[in-house]
Amino acid sequence: MEKAGWTGAELSFASAAIVVVTGRADTVSRFRYFSFKSLPMGERGSVPFAWMVVAVLLLALLILAPARVLLAGFTVYMLSGPVWTIAARIAHRRRARRTAR
Repeated sequence: MEKAGWTGAELSFASAAIVVVTGRADTVSRFRYFSFKSLPMGERGSVPFAWMVVAVLLLALLILAPARVLLAGFTVYMLSGPVWTIAARIAHRRRARRTAR
């Protein structure tokens, strides 16, 4: 029986391409990427319970399929910069049109 899913060799080529594209996009482009230094905190600077649940779920997924989870996570992060930048430009244009009326 064949095992479903990607092999390690296929993931290594995909992850190498993602590293190159992300590295170039981060240093050359004007895309804005999310900074994890500014995570929303709860009262008195404590970590909200929801963040702890998310952290435990991410760790569980990393234990189950580390290569796939890391590939998916880095791919989502790589795509988030252009998406976030385009969404911000669209919102800025909409605000400019509203104020011009």
